Parts: sequence; C-alpha cells; structure tokens
Amino acid sequence: MHTRRAGQVLPAVAVTASLLGVGCGGGGGPQVAAPAPVSNTATSNVSFKMFAGSAPKCSMSLRWEWTPVSLLPGPGRNAPFSVPSSGFTALEVPSTGDLCFFTNFNLERLAPGTWRIALQTPEGPLAACIVTLKAGPNYNGFRQGVSTCTRSTGVGFVYP
Repeated sequence: MHTRRAGQVLPAVAVTASLLGVGCGGGGGPQVAAPAPVSNTATSNVSFKMFAGSAPKCSMSLRWEWTPVSLLPGPGRNAPFSVPSSGFTALEVPSTGDLCFFTNFNLERLAPGTWRIALQTPEGPLAACIVTLKAGPNYNGFRQGVSTCTRSTGVGFVYP
C-alpha cells in the first residue's frame, strides 16, 4: 500500500484548490466569499380577520396570490406567486374573543415595487388590493366583508 505524509499532500491540495478558485481556509490561496444576503428585497406579511361570533374556532380554505404591477429594477421575485401554488390551504384557528385571525402568511424576497395581493377562496375572490412593497417587512391586513386591504405603516397589522 502506498502512503503519503500529510505534509506532502496538504500543499498539493492547496495548489489544486487555488487553481480551481476554491479557498482552503487560511492556506494562502484565494478565498471564496459566501453570498451576501439579499437585504434590499421586500417581505410581504398578510393577515385576514373574520368574525367568529361565539364559535371557539374558525375554519376556511384560502390561497394568497401576489401579482407584480410595476417593480423597481434589482433583485427579488418578479413573477406572479401563489401560496399554495395550486388549490387551497384548509385552515382552522382559535377565536380570540369574537374574532379569528389568519396571520401565518408571508412571502419573502419579493422585488420592491407595486404588487396586487389577492385572497382567494374556493367560492371565488374574497379581497384584493394594490400595494407598494418597500424593501424590508411590509404588513397588509384584510377583513371579512371588505374587498380591499389596509397597509400598516409600522410593524403589525391594521385592518380596513
């Protein structure tokens, strides 16, 4: 069996790695930086508020849809996107007093600019609005019986 000492192998690995443009962690060859996070994209947080009456929980099937209207140049998703991509998600949430909040929806890494956000149910469209998403977090609240949404200027949801 042929063996090599580590002292002979490591320099050969470092030379090969440097020729391939791969860093070996302090071996003197070129270092490849990790990709920078995309900090100048938008995150769209959406919520739907409905009346529960005296029910202990609320159930519904829904789909959120984001459609670009006019986007800024740069990084981020720039094509229509739905959650779920087809069909509807059946959800059940506990009531808070006489209200239920469906709030576990967000879509990250969107290109900043103007988007149409729509809430669909199996029975048809529930609400939609045109919003300007800025880089960073954005919050849009939808409410039962209202066909549009309200954009929050801070953190958290405001409902129409």
